[in-house]
Amino acid sequence: MGKVFIIKDIMKRKLKIKFSQLREILSTEEPKFPLILIMDGITDKELDELYKLLKKKKKS
Repeated sequence: MGKVFIIKDIMKRKLKIKFSQLREILSTEEPKFPLILIMDGITDKELDELYKLLKKKKKS
């Protein structure tokens, strides 16, 4: 089973997704509210990729 990320929003809702799903969402959508990502067992490569996606979204 792949790693599962939990995304919480300010309304206390939770969404469990895999890293590949998170990557796809961040590459196509703009987050509309603050997110809390709870990650367990993320690799350095995945963390670097996530950082680049979030940095790219912040600039646009």
